[in-house]
Amino acid sequence: MFCVTLLKIKLLFDIITLRGGRKLLLKLPPELAAMVEAYIPPFTDVVRNNHQIMNMKNHTELVADLTHQIKTCFEAVEKANIHLWPSLVNPELRPGGSRHRPSNDKRTVDFVLDRCYDSWVETPGAIDVIKILLDFPDRALEMAGINSGELS
Repeated sequence: MFCVTLLKIKLLFDIITLRGGRKLLLKLPPELAAMVEAYIPPFTDVVRNNHQIMNMKNHTELVADLTHQIKTCFEAVEKANIHLWPSLVNPELRPGGSRHRPSNDKRTVDFVLDRCYDSWVETPGAIDVIKILLDFPDRALEMAGINSGELS
């Protein structure tokens, strides 16, 4: 679920970029729009290869579904190991620095972060989403500006 959460966040970012990018490009002259489009970050294959998503006029329902799925994944990971998310957002909290965690939790956090941390760092904003979910679990995604109303 830890990696699935990252994938869901990447998809959400793609949908937000897709919608925002289209709004911007429509306001530009075609020649300039083509040049700007070359600098828009590439979408994940899931979004790029899904013609239904790429051609949608309104992504509100999709964004609402993804935000719900992200929160569900977040909660499942938190339930499985309460130390994993804090260790992701604050690497100083990794197990080596704490004597209070049971050894299985230490090994799990080290194992998962050793294999996945770079992927989280390579996705700008992904760790910030987790920080917000940790700090404001009830209103996290709305406070981050990730809500369905912005994309209608």
